[in-house]
Amino acid sequence: MKQFTTYTAIRQRAQLLGLPLLFFAVQLIAVIVSLLLMIFSFGVG
Repeated sequence: MKQFTTYTAIRQRAQLLGLPLLFFAVQLIAVIVSLLLMIFSFGVG
């Protein structure tokens, strides 16, 4: 549930700042890529 609350918090913050959906999509993709990099680094290590 923590990830869901952080996701909604980020979305509300993006809406409050008036950022476009494209920027939010790029931010979400960046978070997913960072998580994948962490998983791969732990897997290799």
